[in-house]
Amino acid sequence: MVNIGFHLSISGNNGFVSALQHAHDLGINALQIFTKSPRRWQNNKITAEQIKQFRELRRSLKINVIVIHSSYLVNLGSDEELKNKSLASILDDIEKAEALGIEYVVFHPGSGAFEQIRAGLLELGPKIPPNVKILIENTASNKNKVCSRFELLGRLIEGTNIGICLDTCHAL
Repeated sequence: MVNIGFHLSISGNNGFVSALQHAHDLGINALQIFTKSPRRWQNNKITAEQIKQFRELRRSLKINVIVIHSSYLVNLGSDEELKNKSLASILDDIEKAEALGIEYVVFHPGSGAFEQIRAGLLELGPKIPPNVKILIENTASNKNKVCSRFELLGRLIEGTNIGICLDTCHAL
């Protein structure tokens, strides 16, 4: 079976549930969502009732694949304060993925030195639960940026349990 999906909004009264219903109305079986504003550090809470409704509706609508896209602010290659905020944001999305039964969390690892980004990924690795897969997404930029080059993306995840999400809009 082929999975076809879009990035859908969680805005509105029913949030996460609305995104599932929208996917079903569009006739798709995969989707990507943000769990919070992608341009703010503020994390939103999910209630037990929202989790229950989401899991039940997903099962009934037969949505095969769901991906959480983490904040655009994430930057594992930055100073210690921003790196720690980035890790906290990613871990919040991982926690939500686990609660909602979502398989993937994707993020742009940021800009900076290769070694810093790799160290951030290595720090994140042991905190990833087995039922959630982390994917780093390539970055749109010139060919000198770490996350715009496939060979460097491969080296970043080497020996980890982290995968790669290829965004064709960002590919050189």
